[in-house]
Amino acid sequence: MLEDWFGGREGILTLFSGRILAFDGRAALVWARLMAEGTSTDRPRSAIDMIIAAVAEVNECVVVTANERDFAGIPFVNPVRAGA
Repeated sequence: MLEDWFGGREGILTLFSGRILAFDGRAALVWARLMAEGTSTDRPRSAIDMIIAAVAEVNECVVVTANERDFAGIPFVNPVRAGA
């Protein structure tokens, strides 16, 4: 049932068609750099968070997050602080 909705005419894939950014080869290279930078500065980074950051970077996007600590050193906008 969930699979039918997900791939169906009104499912998530249809709703976001053409607006889902891929984790591709370019993003994988950026991800590796971001992970290595974290390791070399003794600030290990979350692999999942860095996938988000890498996809954003290769697509010239900015990460929007309230998770400032885990995205330190990466361009982001904190929507909670945006109006402050």
